[in-house]
Amino acid sequence: MTLGIGGLLVKEQFLKKFNISEEKFAKSKIEWAEMMKIHADYVGRMRSLQPTLNYVREQLGSAEGVHSIKARLKDPEHLIEKIIRKSIDNPEEVITKEAYWDRINDLIGIRVLHLFKADWIPIHEFIVRQWALAGKVEAKVRDGDSAEFIAQLEGRGCSIVKSPAGYRSVHYLIESRPGKEKFLAEIQVRTLFEEGWSEVDHLVRYPYGAASPVVESFLGVFNRLAGGADEMASFVMTLRNEIVGLSVQHQAAASKLENTISELKIASNEKAKLQEELRRLKAMYPGSDLLEGIFSVNDSWLGDVASVSKLSLGNWMTIDDQTIDDQAIDGQAIKLGKVTTKSSVLTKGQGKKK
Repeated sequence: MTLGIGGLLVKEQFLKKFNISEEKFAKSKIEWAEMMKIHADYVGRMRSLQPTLNYVREQLGSAEGVHSIKARLKDPEHLIEKIIRKSIDNPEEVITKEAYWDRINDLIGIRVLHLFKADWIPIHEFIVRQWALAGKVEAKVRDGDSAEFIAQLEGRGCSIVKSPAGYRSVHYLIESRPGKEKFLAEIQVRTLFEEGWSEVDHLVRYPYGAASPVVESFLGVFNRLAGGADEMASFVMTLRNEIVGLSVQHQAAASKLENTISELKIASNEKAKLQEELRRLKAMYPGSDLLEGIFSVNDSWLGDVASVSKLSLGNWMTIDDQTIDDQAIDGQAIKLGKVTTKSSVLTKGQGKKK
């Protein structure tokens, strides 16, 4: 905390903590006394936001596809920091004590996490059905995301924004009225893998100082690994669904064949042989074990399909003189059925820095 006597913000300590220079603060054209007024007003009004946060979080918990939910009220110091940074970027945008409540849209922030990429669809449909939107749904994507994935977002009314830092998430600004007053809440929806990466990236880099070039490069590799994990998780689920479907077909065909054998007009001993052979086949591939019989999964099959054996740590990254040539990162698509997974191979650096 950067509070002084009487709970007042101490300007010098605050600017140092959030890595804001005096020159940048002067550029914002903000009066520090106004920031103290906003801080005191917000601390006094935070409690009024809690019912809306609780209600929205509870409603989201009933949506299909939700794995877990994180929710928070904006920290008072982070509110002041955000106002200052917005004013530095746009000095003509004056945010006062009377205006901040309506101008800062993420005082209530909720993050919805889902396991598989496709789980976003029922969550999206729940949100747009449950609440009035206070703005365009914004989908943050990164370079390299598939055209199919982006088209899916656009087809559901999302505005596509390329994220230079590599963040992937869908942002909603909703209106909620648990009582007479209208409140705004920001909802972010992303996968568990993206959440893991963003938490590390946020801790290392954002927003109080830039990471070193080497750390930046590793964060880029980490981002690609998270994207690859998302793709692989989706592929595994698709494969599982295919197996279940084939298993159902197998059982139906076996039942049909069993009925056909029973109706055959042949010698009883011949019929018994056919029935025994059918029982033997059903015992060989019961239920989900059908995968073993159909695909003969082994190391050579995996090698033929996805060259998994090549995805060793040595091929993922090789460091030369503790430098990384980020330009050498080459995203390669591996198509498995209807699913495309991506792997990134980081080759030896040549001493360049991005």
